[in-house]
Amino acid sequence: MERKQIQEMVEEIRNIVKERLKNILKTDKNAFMEINGRYGITRHGALVLLNLLSCYFADYDYTIIHNPNHQIVNGIVIAKYTISILKDNNLIMEFTSTGGARVTDEKDAHKAIARAETRALKRAIETVIGESINKLILEYFQQDSEVKISKYQLTNYDDDFEGNFDEEEISEEDIPF
Repeated sequence: MERKQIQEMVEEIRNIVKERLKNILKTDKNAFMEINGRYGITRHGALVLLNLLSCYFADYDYTIIHNPNHQIVNGIVIAKYTISILKDNNLIMEFTSTGGARVTDEKDAHKAIARAETRALKRAIETVIGESINKLILEYFQQDSEVKISKYQLTNYDDDFEGNFDEEEISEEDIPF
């Protein structure tokens, strides 16, 4: 497949994801959340979008392989999520992103792993579609009164909504992948 065709496919999937996001926002309040005035995608919402990507590419005889990986370093879960797009078992494109969560901010390590993986998956999907999911959610929320978003109020969570950590807490050398 030539470069122009791939660019057209990416543009088409971006438009499909935007339209699907609108529908999801109107019908599934558990797919997205508001935490202290900031909007984001839940694990459920990220998996719905990943499924949408898989179905879209399958229509064109492509395969999507998604691979989460995580490590816990100094009480911080670092997750890496890779989305690979293949055609006839040949790698066409690959997108990798990371996300993090503090174990101490969650009820247990399992929840911290899920949060870190969700952040990494969201960022990987954003690299595939070339759009910020949180920005799209905010735009739709401001434009449409039918949008449904769960509201969560969490303490000690404001600064780390995106899973960003101070350099003193963790360094690149600490991450084994």
